[in-house]
Amino acid sequence: MIDYRFVIFFIVFGCIVPAKAADLPSKASEHVPSVVAEMGHVKISAVEFDAFKRQLDPEIRVQLEKDVPLQKKLAQDAIIKKFLIDQARSVGFDKKSDVREQMDRTAEQSLLAQYIADQVKLAPDFPSEAEIKNLYEKNKEVLRQPDKVRVAQIFLDAPMDADETIKKKARAQIYQLFKEVVAAPKKFGDVAKQKSDHQESAAKGGDMGLVSLNQLIPELLPVVSSLQPNEISSPVQSGGGWHILKLLEVQKGEIVPLSAVKMSLTNALRRQTMQKKEQEFLQYVVTKTPPTINIK
Repeated sequence: MIDYRFVIFFIVFGCIVPAKAADLPSKASEHVPSVVAEMGHVKISAVEFDAFKRQLDPEIRVQLEKDVPLQKKLAQDAIIKKFLIDQARSVGFDKKSDVREQMDRTAEQSLLAQYIADQVKLAPDFPSEAEIKNLYEKNKEVLRQPDKVRVAQIFLDAPMDADETIKKKARAQIYQLFKEVVAAPKKFGDVAKQKSDHQESAAKGGDMGLVSLNQLIPELLPVVSSLQPNEISSPVQSGGGWHILKLLEVQKGEIVPLSAVKMSLTNALRRQTMQKKEQEFLQYVVTKTPPTINIK
């Protein structure tokens, strides 16, 4: 089974490359001005910017066209990078022997990567609808949204930076309240209304409403996850103070529909298959022309 994780997009900005004649702006970019960004005498044209976006992951491009602030950030980072490259070349920095050697090595690495990618390239229509659906069915649990929980709390305000006297008093009080609600669980709501320092939930008998598990503060997450419905936790300390928790309800997270993750699954399958084909290609090269190593 593929080790699938929800995609967290990180755009790694590469160098702006001269646009080819075929790299015409897409219809989605028609609103972009002829000069997208400029810094000193350095400029990035709409054609260059569109060509640069074509180098990005397809899923990122879709998000980019919907997000004007992200487009501005991309253009800003690109023009700064192009400006600095221009400065480096204007002072002959690219002519230094050690820099030249590093640039040559980088060019060779790029050539190697492009060559291998060309040897193992996939068909544009890969994967098929059946393959995507099969991957989806195998990974449904991974694609499930976090469970939602309804939790009630009794909270005593005692920040970590509070006076020691206040912290000791809060600790003694929370354990006293814990004894009370364990002895009479049905009175949890009444105790929360009377004693909890969290006014919003106290007014509702401590009820914090329905929230996703991943919305809970880190100190409370493992405690809530271990509780059974109507079970009361021992006092737990967070950065803000002390909590006694009662699990009221658990709602199993819904499975994300195929339509929402189809593009991510497609990209995951293509990456996995490319990696496999690269290994097969390298093995083929070694088998066809076995290398001889003369180091003794």
